[in-house]
Amino acid sequence: MRLKLFFVFLFAIAPACHGAEIADGGLPGYFLNLGFGTRALGMGRAHTAVASDAGAAYWNPAGLSMVGAKTVQLMHVTLFEDTYYDTLAYAHPFDYNTTIGLGVARLYSGGFTQRDDNNVPIGSFSDENIAAILGISSYFGNEISVGLSPKIIRKNFDGLNATAFGLDAGVMARPFSQIYPEFTLGLSVRNIISPEIKRENLTDAAPLSTRVGIALPYNHNSGKEFGILLAADTEKNQNQAAKYYFGLELTFYQDVLAVRGGYEPRGMTAGLGYTLRKNQPYETCVNYALLKHPALGLTHRLSLDLSFGGWLPRWLP
Repeated sequence: MRLKLFFVFLFAIAPACHGAEIADGGLPGYFLNLGFGTRALGMGRAHTAVASDAGAAYWNPAGLSMVGAKTVQLMHVTLFEDTYYDTLAYAHPFDYNTTIGLGVARLYSGGFTQRDDNNVPIGSFSDENIAAILGISSYFGNEISVGLSPKIIRKNFDGLNATAFGLDAGVMARPFSQIYPEFTLGLSVRNIISPEIKRENLTDAAPLSTRVGIALPYNHNSGKEFGILLAADTEKNQNQAAKYYFGLELTFYQDVLAVRGGYEPRGMTAGLGYTLRKNQPYETCVNYALLKHPALGLTHRLSLDLSFGGWLPRWLP
């Protein structure tokens, strides 16, 4: 029955998987498409109903409620020469069913040569994009969690210094808690308040984006010798065709080792995860993802999650 639910969803949306895509590079916050944490990237970014780590402030703020301990997440990516993408995320759960989180992302490109009208070098400049996301989430019983993520985006490029503000929101729910309590449905709406970067007479605004996802776990996060998690997302951006994402995670040895795979519009993805001191103080999880970059080909991503303090009971997909 559980697998049937996933495949019904899969076949219902598969015919549109080849829909046209419109590039959104250059829009406020576009660099955030590089994501937070490599678990989600290894699963093809199908994370709307799965997000349960410090990076949930970006993927789905409602998922912050699934974080069971204070958690720090770090990711560093080297793209082109002198181009780097870094993220830092932190989640802090409280006893009264509420979790706050903070995510910071920075995309930096340096070493550009500036030239005058005669093509003579006169200096250099850089392009820097920074985003700060504040997430807050609360869950009600074992069936629904809601979250909000106000965000600030800052762009510095050859004399352009601009700041924009935005707002995201999300929901995670267990609609079939009586017959399949692990099934999770996620909804994430980005840019409810759209960040806008103004320059001269031009205003660039980030489009409204809606993602709906499902998570179908079996023996997942249960301490069993083997577990499986199937996930699927559909995303609709304003003025763009729908996009589709699929993810798979296999866990072994009481959820210590994870093997991942997925599909996103750019192609197939893969990943691995290994956890030390599972569900104990100072749990450490190393995640790796292999995915396709439109210009660089296959790229490698690595992130680190460190959880500390006591663990609180949470329901996880």
